[in-house]
Amino acid sequence: MILHEDPKAYAAKVEAAKLGCAECKASVKNPPVGDPFSSGPYRGRYLCSDCWTIVYAEHPEMLADPESVSFCKREAERIKTERAAKAGEVLYEEGPSRAVLTARGTLLLHLEVTPGHLGAEFDPDRYALLLRALKQVDTMNIVGYSLSTLRDNI
Repeated sequence: MILHEDPKAYAAKVEAAKLGCAECKASVKNPPVGDPFSSGPYRGRYLCSDCWTIVYAEHPEMLADPESVSFCKREAERIKTERAAKAGEVLYEEGPSRAVLTARGTLLLHLEVTPGHLGAEFDPDRYALLLRALKQVDTMNIVGYSLSTLRDNI
């Protein structure tokens, strides 16, 4: 507690932090830093560090430099992929790359870029990883995700 802070206000912050993240229900650092939201859908609540990372990735104008923007974008992608994997079914996993069937039926492919390749250039290792993931998904006979259906629609 900050010495000049009102004990009742501090106790309210601690209680708000105990409620967990307003977005994902994860735990929030306690004692919390700053004040909880004063208005809007998160009124009286805090966001966890992962949810703040996603907010910053969606609003790069809030960040000070390009390195922070790039870091938040990468971290937000990792956080979203991890959350989807927890909520869905991992169909294929090789190192940090994975194919996940989300609870909504969406196939999420997270394929790591091979070191030394730029994200937009052809990466033969990543392409081979994509084919292995799709072949694994094809063996599971998931409606809408068969390679034969894909070939027929090309």
